[in-house]
Amino acid sequence: MDYEITLAEDEIEIESVYQIMQDAFREYNKYDTPSSAMTEKLSTLQDSIHTGAEQAVIGYMNGKPVGSLRFKDMDEVSLYFFRLSVIPEARGKGIAKKMIEWLAEYARASQKDKIMCRVRKDTPHNIRFYQSNNFDIAKEETIINKDGNVVDTVMMEKGTKVFV
Repeated sequence: MDYEITLAEDEIEIESVYQIMQDAFREYNKYDTPSSAMTEKLSTLQDSIHTGAEQAVIGYMNGKPVGSLRFKDMDEVSLYFFRLSVIPEARGKGIAKKMIEWLAEYARASQKDKIMCRVRKDTPHNIRFYQSNNFDIAKEETIINKDGNVVDTVMMEKGTKVFV
């Protein structure tokens, strides 16, 4: 497999991030509390990227956009990422891991000590995925999502320092 991870910068790339997210998060429509990703508007994503409030990457596999990840500064020492998305037919082929590795390197280059994400507790397969990529559960929280739904979550984090 040929992988490439790039920042989403132009309109076509931002639209790809949005479409990948919609395709990836559609499966959560069957949950008692659907993901707020499904009600997010393309214009919201565009505005957020254009104003610098967040950034996004696209993961390409053999030249095809199949994954995306959005991120922003959490504080002086950490990056927070969210909406890690892989289209169903590309899952299990390593693109999510490649995007996380890219983000960890970006964080190191930006003098950040860790990367963090929030994961729904009702998705144990996602929690296991992050744990298999050296993330630890930092805390458990119940949040109210953008649609006003109560969601039990875990905050997961991974250090970015390279020890030799």
